[in-house]
Amino acid sequence: MATFGARFYFLSAAFIAYVAYIVTDGFDVDLRALFRNQVADRRRALEIEEEIIEQGQNIIHEFCGGMGDCYKVVDRAYRHGENLKVQRDIVPDKIQTASLSQAMLVVPDFLTDDNANSATWDIDRKTLITPYVMVMIASGYMIEALSFTRSHNKVIAFGLGGGAMQNYLFQFPKAKIDVLTVEIDPDMVEVAKKFYGYVPTESNRIEITDGIVYAKEALARGELYDFIVLDACSNDKKNVVICPIEGFRNEETISTMAQIVNPTGGLVANIVAYENPDFKEEEIRKLFSKYFASCFLMKYLPEQRMLICSHRPEWTLKTQRKKFLANLRTQQEKLGIREVLFICVAGCRVEEELSSDRFRKWLAETVEHSKDLKGIFLLGWLEGREVDLQRKTAIRPKDQEAVKPFLDLIEDNCLTNLWIHRQNCFLLSAQDFQVQVHHEVFTQRMGEEFKNDPILFRLKEVDTVSRPWSILESAIDRIKEVSLKDEPPEY
Repeated sequence: MATFGARFYFLSAAFIAYVAYIVTDGFDVDLRALFRNQVADRRRALEIEEEIIEQGQNIIHEFCGGMGDCYKVVDRAYRHGENLKVQRDIVPDKIQTASLSQAMLVVPDFLTDDNANSATWDIDRKTLITPYVMVMIASGYMIEALSFTRSHNKVIAFGLGGGAMQNYLFQFPKAKIDVLTVEIDPDMVEVAKKFYGYVPTESNRIEITDGIVYAKEALARGELYDFIVLDACSNDKKNVVICPIEGFRNEETISTMAQIVNPTGGLVANIVAYENPDFKEEEIRKLFSKYFASCFLMKYLPEQRMLICSHRPEWTLKTQRKKFLANLRTQQEKLGIREVLFICVAGCRVEEELSSDRFRKWLAETVEHSKDLKGIFLLGWLEGREVDLQRKTAIRPKDQEAVKPFLDLIEDNCLTNLWIHRQNCFLLSAQDFQVQVHHEVFTQRMGEEFKNDPILFRLKEVDTVSRPWSILESAIDRIKEVSLKDEPPEY
């Protein structure tokens, strides 16, 4: 609810009426009627807001792309504090719990019957809400494939979706990034333009063609890029690995991509595997490692990791942690993506032991200073332990004292303050980490709103959930006040 806009509207109308009355020396203006109308308009605006939230979702477009997959463009409304928020998603028919592209909409300052349809609202290009897109952008700076001091950064992206990454980068011309996006599906390009505000420019171009073929042609032309963003996915869960698609996991294609990356450049690839993800992700990492000097995995969801590769030897988080974290801080200042630094420290645990008291203290302090973060990140120090969130205890007696402080944080920061819609209670899982979650605890907090979002995991259909990330799938709240002044601890 845009309270400032509403007040301004109300006061402006009153002031104009008053001036008209004075200037015309008693001009026949019925101020009481005018104020009654303003009050009625204000009341109607609040009613419209409630109607939008009650509706829950608005399917504004349905289409089948050139590759045979069908999708819905869905606007989902929810309340964040006193404010109405609306998020737009491209939802594949074959994976209804997924979102191909996410964006926040700009809610009108004053809602009326004429502007109540969210399909007509603008995209908020300055707000990036998809965690893996944040990681993709920031990782280029982290590994120094991209630079703020370079006069020109050449990026080639395979896969467009709604163009969230392209829209966000367009807000930062001083970053001097030229993005060429290769998208095979012309229908997806049209959806990105019409419903996500994607506007191709000279430095933000689109090629509608097969990305694998384009890579080969680029190699033949001798083209070189600083950074490759690989986000080409299948939309069928029948495929064990849906990202990247099989063609981009072909060794010839990997070799081709490696050859069009300059010697100091790199690649980031979105990997999603629904079955045996750890094995599949490591298998893909080994494939790419044949053609890049360094490759490592950044994990922030158990079924989803970012593969990050570079032609520089010994260029991984394990070997370059301090440098990479410093680089992330720089991009945070320039591009404003704060979350990735936290995800990196949390998810890229590599082989470090995160069980130290110092690390737990740092994490607790971070959560305490994150006023906008009502969730809690559960990290590798709980790996392999089973935790019952309802009873706030570990299944294994020997672990009960160790987990209690963090279970208290979960209770205080997640469950009691949860506003749903996939954006707040994000449990970052370590490898093989299992949490038993009793759905009653969540449904008590969520109430009726919970049933309005079909993309959420239906806790009411199960007694316990062993995959906490399904509670609020592919979600992370924007961390606005995380205290990052001190170096993360060496653990």
